[in-house]
This record gives sequence, C-alpha cells and structure tokens, in this order.
Amino acid sequence: MNGTDDFKAWFDQTLSDICSGDSHKVWRAACAIIESGQYKERIVPFVEYLALIRERVWGIELGGFVAPNKRFVDFALRTIEFHQIHNRCPCCLYLEHAVDPKKEDKRALIRIDKVVLLC
Repeated sequence: MNGTDDFKAWFDQTLSDICSGDSHKVWRAACAIIESGQYKERIVPFVEYLALIRERVWGIELGGFVAPNKRFVDFALRTIEFHQIHNRCPCCLYLEHAVDPKKEDKRALIRIDKVVLLC
C-alpha cells in the first residue's frame, strides 16, 4: 500500500467483505487480514469492529472439501485478537496457521538464514 488513501480503501473493502455474509467475500477478507497479520498498523483498526465481525461471521457456511474454510475466518479473528491484546512480535501466530515462510521472507517480514531438512 502506498499511503493513507490506499490503506483506507483496503480497510473499508476488507471490513465490508468480512461483514457481508457472502461466503466468498468473507473468505477473501479473512485471507487479506491473515496476509496483513505481521503489520500491526493494518490490523489494529479492526479491533473496534471485532464484535461486529464476530456477529456477522457467526454460523456462516464457507464449505471446504478436505478441511473447513471456516479456519481462515477463525484465524483472521485470532489475528485481530492477538493485536488487541499483545504488543509483541506476531511471529508466534505462525505456529497456529500454515504460513509460507518463503513468502514472508520475500516480503522481508522475516529472514531465512538456514533450512534444515528433518527426515
């Protein structure tokens, strides 16, 4: 995002989508929140809407053939909660959700120094 206007547009769209009741929009917004989870300044504005978001996503059916897609909404909520409660590095969220460390390295959010294969 290049500035305040870009962030506001992203935030407004993401909030609208996650509260929409449309399963695809809800899933897409949840993914956007998860993807931004390392940026506290992007997530904190959602805190004041946490109760509304919970109310709107309650009971929504998101499908999922192998694993329920609701896990994305649950983790997006957990990400917002984390930033509401903690002021520490959100890296511990990696343990709760399958985050691709290669993408995070590419985005310069982490640095991979060494890869060890466990067999």
